[in-house]
Amino acid sequence: MKPAWLKSDKMPLLYRVVLFVAYLYAKIFLRLKIKVLGAIPKGAGLIAANHCSFLDPLLVAVSFPEEIHFLARKTLFDNKYFGWFITNLNSHPISGDGKDMAVFRAVSAILDKEKKVLLFPEGKRSFDGTLQPLKQGVALMALKNDVPIIPCWIEGSIKAWPRHRKLPHIFGKITCVFGNPIYPAKGEDTKECLKIMMAELEEALIKLSDYFKRH
Repeated sequence: MKPAWLKSDKMPLLYRVVLFVAYLYAKIFLRLKIKVLGAIPKGAGLIAANHCSFLDPLLVAVSFPEEIHFLARKTLFDNKYFGWFITNLNSHPISGDGKDMAVFRAVSAILDKEKKVLLFPEGKRSFDGTLQPLKQGVALMALKNDVPIIPCWIEGSIKAWPRHRKLPHIFGKITCVFGNPIYPAKGEDTKECLKIMMAELEEALIKLSDYFKRH
């Protein structure tokens, strides 16, 4: 499957050029395969992916059919040239985690523009590739902004660039699979809604990881 953005002319030129080069790298050297098991909702949304490798944001970006936005550590923008570069690749500076109000406002501002934002609900990279406990920030953002969460599982990135290596392996085998969207739970009890959504997200990610055992 080829991502739809390859045919799109609505994305910023630099974003498209970088993604195209990255897509060629991923297809040729990492043998990237893309699977979409559910309908991708239009408009604003959150992409919630497992996280094992520095390659993960790039892999989701080239696999997803639309332009997406990212959160990045504020210190990465200290160098004005690199800061300009990643800003034009839809990266937004943040300090803190999903519970930080500044992060919440940054994500909400992107969602208000009907864009999609990539988040890693584990909070940090997994050491062994298994799903780590999820933080509820992603569900809270989805609930308060009334947007869906699109679960995503990246298989193989931990072997392509594990945490103990300074540089990635040249070759690898990676699949990026997207599942059915999870919509905000309805109800007056916020805590109960968050509990329901987090359970649905965890179940969705586990099912997506099991997909590779069946295929």
